[in-house]
Amino acid sequence: MGSGIRKLTIQIIMLSVALLYLARLFYIQVIDSTSASEIRLKEVEAPRGLIKDRHGEILVANQPMYNLMLVAANMESMDTVKLAGLLKLELDIVRERIKKARRHPFNPSLFQRQIDYVEFGRLQEQLHLFPGFYGEVHAERIYPYGHSAHVLGYIGMVDSQEIKTDNYYTDQNVVGKTGLEKCYEKALRGVKGSKWLLYDVHNRAKGSYKEGADDVLPIPGTNLISTLDAKLQDYGERLMKNKKGSIVAIEPKSGEILAFVSSPSYNPKIMVGQSRGRAFEALKKDSLDPLFNRPVMAMYPPGSTYKSIMSLIGLQEGVDIKGRFKCKGEQRIPGTVACHDHEPINGVKGAIRYSCNNYFSSVMKAFFDLEKFKNAAEAYESWYTYSSSFGLGQKISPEFEFESAGNLPKKDYYDRLYRVGGWKAPTIISLSVGQGELLMTPMQIANTYACIANKGYFIEPHLIKELETFSKTNKLRFERKEAGISSEHFEKVIEGLEEVVKEGTARGSQIKDISMCGKTGTAENPHGKDHSIFAAFAPKEEPQIAISVFVENSGYGSTWAAPIASLMIEQYLKGSIEGGYRESLEKRMFEGDLINEN
Repeated sequence: MGSGIRKLTIQIIMLSVALLYLARLFYIQVIDSTSASEIRLKEVEAPRGLIKDRHGEILVANQPMYNLMLVAANMESMDTVKLAGLLKLELDIVRERIKKARRHPFNPSLFQRQIDYVEFGRLQEQLHLFPGFYGEVHAERIYPYGHSAHVLGYIGMVDSQEIKTDNYYTDQNVVGKTGLEKCYEKALRGVKGSKWLLYDVHNRAKGSYKEGADDVLPIPGTNLISTLDAKLQDYGERLMKNKKGSIVAIEPKSGEILAFVSSPSYNPKIMVGQSRGRAFEALKKDSLDPLFNRPVMAMYPPGSTYKSIMSLIGLQEGVDIKGRFKCKGEQRIPGTVACHDHEPINGVKGAIRYSCNNYFSSVMKAFFDLEKFKNAAEAYESWYTYSSSFGLGQKISPEFEFESAGNLPKKDYYDRLYRVGGWKAPTIISLSVGQGELLMTPMQIANTYACIANKGYFIEPHLIKELETFSKTNKLRFERKEAGISSEHFEKVIEGLEEVVKEGTARGSQIKDISMCGKTGTAENPHGKDHSIFAAFAPKEEPQIAISVFVENSGYGSTWAAPIASLMIEQYLKGSIEGGYRESLEKRMFEGDLINEN
């Protein structure tokens, strides 16, 4: 009897406890719906790092943007036509998004992405008419200068593949898609923070858990200190307005890119916010191809700008032909480009000054005939090694994902084309004057002249010099590469390049008090008017800038490319353009419209 009473007592106690728990649960979930029933972790986006120019000027910053969110459970009767008008959306799209949000009525749903602060300010005045809708702020990119689109790149929402390959991202994050934004993505994105939030049974946020004691602040992204000179970049883009082509300017001693102009271009601000998709489609369809990154993707015959390398190869191997060359349009070696009429020359300096095709083809023929080579193939391998040591036929920067290598044909190419042993120097002699199968990018040519300015070496061309955080600045290191030419051979070539500007084809582009060394060129174009090329460095002593300029479909190098290059050099070294002739030259370059004229 006693044991039965004890058993019944225990059962009553257990039932009472269960009833107490059930009553408390009913109170929490039904009567007191303000109590928290769940703790959730929410990620906090890190502020993206800034991009600055070499002087600290901000090229890319952040500005607030808004996502319009909807908690469908909080909606009331409203005017969807008015909402569609405010958001500039089709009514059917608004209704479809509301329908989608109602599938998870207590969860916040993204209704409209990337509304700028001006538009959201107007929307917010009317938002009280639409219960359940609210704004959620996040950062978007802003471009104070509005240039350098091909350098900076742009950001966009992550896609499924990017999420799959890097678990840092969720479908609410942005990622660098092109340019420096992509190349330095991991530095720029920073480290996400987190905060714990309390939610009630209706999935409504009720505030921070433990007053934020366990929250983690985000770590802002690293700032990039670029090598660009913002004012020089702006000047270059204005000079290249209404022209197709490029400008690449490099500081020879460091390999730092001072200006990187691809024309036609676009203002990077159009790739921000809701207009990005439409802008990108318009750019893709544009017949002028403004998305094409000409400095590192376009490949051209280098023309006479290559003759400096051919001179150095000859000097290195003891080939500096002293015979008298006075050409009147003849072609001394079959297969090469006929020369033009010029004053008599005797040696490499005069050959560079007058750009004598016969001289350089004769140097290459003499090089191939050297006793040290058993045959043409062996001589060609040596020529190939020399040329490649200047960065030809290869990618020369670690920062450009889609950089072209140009085209420096390997021996096997000619073996396949003419059969093994079936070709000799005259077969490929046009390479000596930068024609034939030889192709270079504008950056390769600028880098070549930086190498000549340095008398035999170059630093990998690059756009970022330092990574800056709140606590420290890390200087980046880039590889130094040696050309296969002894330093003592460069002086003759440099003197020849100086004479090109003083008395040769570029004499109309001289700069007062600055000794500029350069070479005009004309790249053959089978599809129309030839391309104008100029490559240079200055000053002759202690060079501070090396440059290449390409102006497509504009004829001789002295007509457009050389004046533009000389103006860039003057602007960089002096800070302004001298009046008189130089000012009128600048005006002509600014106003030249080669796109609509051709």
